[in-house]
Amino acid sequence: QSDRQRLPRMLYGSAREVRPYDETDALGWQLHQLLANGQYATEPLLCCTPVTTPGCLLLLTDLRMMLARADGPTRAAAAPVWQLPLRDIRDLRCTAERRTLVVHVAP
Repeated sequence: QSDRQRLPRMLYGSAREVRPYDETDALGWQLHQLLANGQYATEPLLCCTPVTTPGCLLLLTDLRMMLARADGPTRAAAAPVWQLPLRDIRDLRCTAERRTLVVHVAP
């Protein structure tokens, strides 16, 4: 049994840069390590942000953008809700009035 009081901090980018502790980033880091049994763990995590979908975080690695569900006490069976390789993204638009991100992908 661990006496850990908080999740490990996120290590940013390919250099695994250490920055001040952020609870959302720490949760994103944990999900990133666990998603699909570690399938994406070798991809440097660049950032993560909460979204309006309850229990989800948007994760950005150097290869893909994905929506990850943060539900469950252990998150051991975490899986992406969806994932999109960055090479397939043709355009991103953010609409301020609805706080919506619109992603255009290659056909």
